[in-house]
Amino acid sequence: MTSNAHERLYRIQGEPYHFYTGRLPDGTQVFLGVGSDLLTVKFDPEGNYLARMTQPRDLNSTWEEDWKKLNRWAAKLGVVGAVITVKRFSLPEQELEIRDLPEHLQEILDNEEELSDDKKEELQYWRERRDYVLIWGNDYHVNQQGFVVST
Repeated sequence: MTSNAHERLYRIQGEPYHFYTGRLPDGTQVFLGVGSDLLTVKFDPEGNYLARMTQPRDLNSTWEEDWKKLNRWAAKLGVVGAVITVKRFSLPEQELEIRDLPEHLQEILDNEEELSDDKKEELQYWRERRDYVLIWGNDYHVNQQGFVVST
């Protein structure tokens, strides 16, 4: 993935019991969550994707136990909770990505379908507000400040 100085940046604020965001002592930004595995995604201070780390989940553990394990892992790494600012990325194997538009709007644009007045209005709304979609086991609609506004 090539970097562009004018590439859009996306702010992400952790959503309790869905995912965490923060920084490591060296300034590396991180996204952490519980999916099929425990996941930590690293980004440099400029928001470029660096790497992902996973730890397998115990198949017999509860969701609460997995979150406790994730918290211990975050503490071991030295994560301090914070809003992160990253560039668009996609990790299909983790079912994690950022999209500028909800899938239904993107499909209409990709297929060059005629937009109804309602869809034109919805598209204009997304473009003006600069909201985006964070995919992580769910579609999280996120505003410019990085807060989830709906799912």
